[in-house]
Amino acid sequence: MVRQVEKSKAWPPSLKLCGVRRVEDVRLAAERGFRWVGFNTYLGSKRHIDAAAAAALWREAGVSGASAVLVVVDLEPKAVAAALATFPEARAVQCHGAETPAALDAVRAVLEGRALWKAVPILAEADVRELPRRYAAHCDLLLLDQGKPPEGAAVAGGSGVRFDWRWLAAYDAATPLGVAGGVRPENVSELRAHAPALIDLSSGVERAPGVKDPGLVAAFCAALAVLFCLAMPARAEDALENAKDEITSLPKPELDEFVSKAEIHEWDRYVRGFRRDHNFALSAGVSQGIWNVKRLGTLEKRKFRNSGVYSRFQYSFHLPLWRGFGYMLGSSFGYHYESSDRRRPFAPVPAYIFPGILTGLVLNISPVFRAAATFEANMERHDGVREHDGRGEDTEISITLQAWDAGVYFDVFYDLAWAIRVEAHHRFLDYLEPRCTRDNCRKKGFDVNANLKKADDWLGIGLVHHLL
Repeated sequence: MVRQVEKSKAWPPSLKLCGVRRVEDVRLAAERGFRWVGFNTYLGSKRHIDAAAAAALWREAGVSGASAVLVVVDLEPKAVAAALATFPEARAVQCHGAETPAALDAVRAVLEGRALWKAVPILAEADVRELPRRYAAHCDLLLLDQGKPPEGAAVAGGSGVRFDWRWLAAYDAATPLGVAGGVRPENVSELRAHAPALIDLSSGVERAPGVKDPGLVAAFCAALAVLFCLAMPARAEDALENAKDEITSLPKPELDEFVSKAEIHEWDRYVRGFRRDHNFALSAGVSQGIWNVKRLGTLEKRKFRNSGVYSRFQYSFHLPLWRGFGYMLGSSFGYHYESSDRRRPFAPVPAYIFPGILTGLVLNISPVFRAAATFEANMERHDGVREHDGRGEDTEISITLQAWDAGVYFDVFYDLAWAIRVEAHHRFLDYLEPRCTRDNCRKKGFDVNANLKKADDWLGIGLVHHLL
């Protein structure tokens, strides 16, 4: 039975660094997060290494988190078994020759549970559709490589030449797809639409056959970070930070090509630099405020402390100014409940906060952390503010207060689109126009020209949804 390994259309893909012949390159692959390290045992390859040397090299490197792959070409099962006995740490065997389905089944019989991959040479679009069907039931992964052997070689692979990746749209086999041949930092973005389960790198990140270039490997990792940072902001940030200095070691023409095609500047603008577009936030918290009643009914020049709770919904649209710095425009509305004690001479009732105009400055500290300072002007409507006259008869008016809100936010993104928010606000409110709500207000001599002010401090938490 074929084991379904890495059968997923979700990126990021597993990475394999193939044609490795040096200890430092094994360690480089592990440090950069490569899942697989390939050792080519084919004698006709410029990157040839026998199983014993590969085993010694692997043990000397002493890496964790990566697994070894033995690349073989048309070997008999006994020879494969002997190679694995010499290099038992290998967790997969890649058949890169003209093996038949029956030959693959015979090789699988000696693998003792290891994964079996088959390289499939591609010369035309029809090959992408037809050849995988031949091998799909006999291996765990199909590695599509360009089908023309390099000059002087008997088998394809390791030439740095690729087939037309647009043909990958025709791939319909159930077995996970891998892509090899000519993958470089500047063209890996073209594979995104096809979402292979594995990408195989070799000559595209070399300075010489079998000698990997740390700068090119770093550039490739940064290119992947550009592609996948939106789905993995924290990991993408790490990838770019680790690769940033080494990318500059690329030759100038290659660096220019890489920057233009992999679009590092887009990273700065959208992720490390700025989260743009639409943001929705729902928050709730507690409030503590002071009502300054200069005149209301029989009350004059009195101050009353009130506490309460609030909830609010905010929409904002973020736009960049420079790197991680930008501004926002939006609005919010909500509900504010304040405690009401009838034993006190003054008691507000719950208020509705009407949509206003919100603006502010935003700083994306990293793809995970964002801070903002905002200012908002809106109105707060109290459908009843009671003045107790001490004789058992209350006077109640409805008032609308003009509110000015200065706020600070700290957002922590735990996912591409979702964040936890902590917020604090200082609000200053001034009355606009009271309205008597009882028929006998004026008969009792209630002064409708009241004078009220209010200052509030809010502290709350919320949930933010960011639309790309």
